[in-house]
Amino acid sequence: MSTSLRSSRGIKLMKSGHFSDVCIRIDCISFRCHKIILACASEFFERLFQEDSEEFLLDGTTPEVFQIFLDFIYAPNDDQFGNLEPDVLMCLLKCANMWLAVEIEERCIDILLDLSPDMDPDALIALFAVSHCVDHKVLMEQSIGVLQHIWRNEMDCPSTVRMEVDCFGEYFKNTSGMLSPRRRFVMVENWIKGNDLNNRPCSQKDKINQIIKSINFLEMSLEDFYNGPGKSNVLPDSDKFEIMYKLARSNNEWTVILDERDRDRYYIIVFVKKKSTKFVFYLKLI
Repeated sequence: MSTSLRSSRGIKLMKSGHFSDVCIRIDCISFRCHKIILACASEFFERLFQEDSEEFLLDGTTPEVFQIFLDFIYAPNDDQFGNLEPDVLMCLLKCANMWLAVEIEERCIDILLDLSPDMDPDALIALFAVSHCVDHKVLMEQSIGVLQHIWRNEMDCPSTVRMEVDCFGEYFKNTSGMLSPRRRFVMVENWIKGNDLNNRPCSQKDKINQIIKSINFLEMSLEDFYNGPGKSNVLPDSDKFEIMYKLARSNNEWTVILDERDRDRYYIIVFVKKKSTKFVFYLKLI
């Protein structure tokens, strides 16, 4: 039997529902399917169908993506995914990885690798997140490489806020040295603002603290630090003081004056001798 004829018969079998023996429900949509077809394409469904049931509720996908998956496994075609938008391909890749559908996963990866040089920064950051989710290092490196060579000034764009904390940490590590410490700090600050860190588990807060500690603030000027991280609520006052003190001591133009005014607080005044620039920093005593 030719490939085209087999594909045609597969499509007819899927559409007609003849001999179907299982119902897959996604949201409010039902798909009549054949266990043997799904089980041959996916180890996930092979295991799932060991349960004695004729209906299964499937989470983590959409009816549209599952229909694309069905179209392929019932009637495989080398060009089947060629016209899909990158965001749809990424969703399909995540599902194929989750369902242990190796052939579809590999096809999605190959197409995304080819498409990546023409993606915009938002799509590339989304690609990195998907690559991290499916643990595909080549795809991660490709997305970072395109960002670095074509969109270097957009690597800290707002799309990074949508990353999960582990993915964000990996992205932050992989982009080390590609952005200034000031911009890297702003990227972390924006992530914290966009993800309501106060309501996150302590383990996630610890990961963000480790990310912040990886920023080399001593590469900044005292002015940049004072006007940026120094005025942010992300760093504790004690850390700000220590960093500012080190920055001041590393530059002979600065003089540090400590003046304790009352029992509850003291302030540090840091100023430039020649230009008379003055920064006032308040630090509460513990």
